[in-house]
Amino acid sequence: MTSSVRLDKWQRIGYKLLLLGMKPEKFMNKFSLQKALVYLVFFVVHTMYSIQELVVALFFSTSLLERISHGYIFTYVVSFNLQWYYMLLNIENFHQNEVSLEQFRSTQAYFDFADRRLNRNINLFLKCLLTATAFWICNNTAHILGPLVETLLTFLRRGEFHLVALLPQAYSLPVWGQIIMYFHNALLTFLFLVYCLASYLVWGTRVLKVKTQCDILNEALRRDYGQGSNIKSYIKDHIKIIKTAKVLNSQMEVLNGIILSACYLEFATQMFSLSQFEPSGTYFFAVGFDLASIMLIMVIQCWFASIVTHALESIADAVYDSNWFRADKNNSLEVLIMLQMAQREYSQMIWFKSFKVERASTLNLVQSSYAVYAVLVILQEK
Repeated sequence: MTSSVRLDKWQRIGYKLLLLGMKPEKFMNKFSLQKALVYLVFFVVHTMYSIQELVVALFFSTSLLERISHGYIFTYVVSFNLQWYYMLLNIENFHQNEVSLEQFRSTQAYFDFADRRLNRNINLFLKCLLTATAFWICNNTAHILGPLVETLLTFLRRGEFHLVALLPQAYSLPVWGQIIMYFHNALLTFLFLVYCLASYLVWGTRVLKVKTQCDILNEALRRDYGQGSNIKSYIKDHIKIIKTAKVLNSQMEVLNGIILSACYLEFATQMFSLSQFEPSGTYFFAVGFDLASIMLIMVIQCWFASIVTHALESIADAVYDSNWFRADKNNSLEVLIMLQMAQREYSQMIWFKSFKVERASTLNLVQSSYAVYAVLVILQEK
């Protein structure tokens, strides 16, 4: 299918962004210089900086607010760092569990419909990607260019050069040190954008395959009637879809455990920081876009989880609408098997299976983060 080729191209772009331009096939080799360089970049830019922020927060901060600020940056950086390492370590596993839509009997039976439906889903997927990218670019621009604008305005007003820090600094640096730290932090912030795009493309295309195959199977079930029934083939398709979805859910549960835990703490600490002082200038826009970006990341992850869950549940409706269920008594056992498989709940559960990842999870998480915010306020008062 031309639409399937189109989807694979977007997925490949996601992998290249994740690997900083390296091809997935080369990265999956046992050892290569490029592979070592990719890990080295992340270790120097992300891991070492997160260690520095943790040390500063624990031992060098002079107030609770300063400690919270560095703790927030640590949570932010280490969250992206863990996600990126997880993705790098599991790329081969991702490839081994990839499925082709053309392999399914339902796709072969309704090829034209499958191609149209996948194209429609891809177009919606890309529109959402464009919207998300616009938010993330605004966030990065506010963080990277904002300090330069404030530095320039300070120089024009006072005639003094003082580079405004991109991220909070625990110690003073000479001018050359400030410039080096600025470019390091700018690279760090830019890599956040790269990861967000890579993650959206890699996970989104895999979710899209499950969603589209469920749509195709549903259409095949509703059209299947008469002597040439393919019910047994469709049951096999259904089993393949469930296996693929279960593997995808198990992989995304690990990632969502990291993402939602970090977002939970980030919302609480940002609310606490904003209660202590009123931001102004470019920092005001940076905080606003930062919170919007965090919310957007959570919404996307919960959206992906809900797509898989609802796509699998929709097969039960298609079985009820099928000719087998309405009239054909000869296939009663097969119908029962498909209904039992479709009516099982296939949802993502994190935090020791205590929290369900779904569309409403974002609001639930923001509301519950007030508990941590309240604790921080109490500590500040003491």
